[in-house]
Amino acid sequence: NCTITDLDISDNPLFYTTEASGQAGTAGVDIRKGIGENHTLVRLNLSNNGFLPPEVVPILGGFARNAHLQRMNLSKTILDEPSCLQLANALITADNINTIELRDCRMGPKGGGLVLHMIEKICNRLTKVDISGNLIGSYCIIPLTRCVQQPGCRIATLDVSRNKLEKDGGVFV
Repeated sequence: NCTITDLDISDNPLFYTTEASGQAGTAGVDIRKGIGENHTLVRLNLSNNGFLPPEVVPILGGFARNAHLQRMNLSKTILDEPSCLQLANALITADNINTIELRDCRMGPKGGGLVLHMIEKICNRLTKVDISGNLIGSYCIIPLTRCVQQPGCRIATLDVSRNKLEKDGGVFV
């Protein structure tokens, strides 16, 4: 019965496992349940909470189960390859998401490639994409450049700064 539409719990050390506060893994599973079962949440900011990939994967599963979420911010959350695969699945399933902020998530070329291929598929509903500071490299940018060339692309704000695109990536852009 909760009617929260905008939740910002960024910059909180939710990743700590302590005797007094519980397990970090449990926090990830609980957040998954909360996100997946909420029917009013449209904006969620989980940036800079220090979660590690084992806690992030269940959280991303919650995104996939939420049909109402429009904006998600996971900036400064470590996203390894399995996390990026789960994120890509969440992006295709949660079909109302129009804003994704993934600043400084350390995706790298493999994980970044998974996410950017999905962004290419859903660029007709995305209006803001921030993937700055992920060291994705030159060739991960290719799906994104194909995306912005599509007639139905709705991306109005795109940040790919600090990704070591080098000369080849610059040519693609």
